[in-house]
Amino acid sequence: GQSSHTDRQDLQHQESSESPGAVMERWEDSISEMLEEEVQEARKMVSALQALLLHGSLPEEEQDVCVSLDTNSAEQQLVVLRGRLDQSMEEIREVKRELLRCKQEMRNLQGVKEAQQQRLCSQEASILQTKQELLRASMTKDELNNQNAELKWKLEECNRLWSECKMDVGQKDRLLQQLKYKLEESQKTQTELQRELQQKHSLLQDLM
Repeated sequence: GQSSHTDRQDLQHQESSESPGAVMERWEDSISEMLEEEVQEARKMVSALQALLLHGSLPEEEQDVCVSLDTNSAEQQLVVLRGRLDQSMEEIREVKRELLRCKQEMRNLQGVKEAQQQRLCSQEASILQTKQELLRASMTKDELNNQNAELKWKLEECNRLWSECKMDVGQKDRLLQQLKYKLEESQKTQTELQRELQQKHSLLQDLM
């Protein structure tokens, strides 16, 4: 009973450094061994108890089961054997209960592990989606920058053409002013020539 309890403590100490599956397998193997030992001991007790009930004494191969009680009465030996048998059966039941608790704990741990894996997958999917959105946003930003640069170039081109047109209009305006001045000068000259012609014509009439 004490060695079994120590073994269970050792197994509990190892549990923290092993995976749940490995711990469960180790528990089942160790528990099976302990149960087998307890059952063999219980069978030995039952055999000794049967011999004591039938013959009033223990068989030679079972004398070591209760050596310290060889001088006692058969009734005392029977009480001791029954007590040890009850203790062994209770230890077996306790081991079984502990095994069930361990299995339940392993199932709970497995459920927690699966839930954590699902959350991890969900977080990874969310991170991937965020990265994709950032990539799309970066591409959109680059596209907007390209469009902005193109519009800026078009605006600069329009300004250049406007400046050229303005200069051309200025030149044409100056040329127009020059032509207007020449036209006015030509009109003045024409008027003077016509007046002079009329004077000569009048003079010619007077002479005739």
